[in-house]
Amino acid sequence: MNFEGALQSRYTMSIAAVGRDGLHASYSSVGAPVFAAAPGGDGDHLHNMVTALPPWLGRADDCGDVGVGTSYAAPLVAGVVALVLEANPDLGWRDVFGVVAATSRLPDDAGDPARSLNAAAVGHSYQYGFGVVDAGAAVAAARTWATCSVLWP
Repeated sequence: MNFEGALQSRYTMSIAAVGRDGLHASYSSVGAPVFAAAPGGDGDHLHNMVTALPPWLGRADDCGDVGVGTSYAAPLVAGVVALVLEANPDLGWRDVFGVVAATSRLPDDAGDPARSLNAAAVGHSYQYGFGVVDAGAAVAAARTWATCSVLWP
């Protein structure tokens, strides 16, 4: 992931995936560009990710198991970003990144030795970025977040 150009853009929020146990999923990306993580399912247990099925499949409940991946984790974070912007539409893109970083939590993972603290004493991991997103905490923080638009255009 460190060598994938688009993922290193400051406008990109690269998302890793965690499994049902809340820890880094075996298929998920790792590296310095990982910004945050979200549930993406387990490769060996598909029963925790559900989606609506097309009506032509004729299922009575219209739901079914779909699969796993960071392709499922990233839309969850996009949904959190939408909730953050609904709570405070005055936030700019840097503010949104700040809210997600400040409210995500690194899980207890003994298998994640590459953690570091940045200059602001905020933890970062090659597996989780700033941590697993917390929608409730992000929305609460967004309501009172002081925008940085005065400092940066």
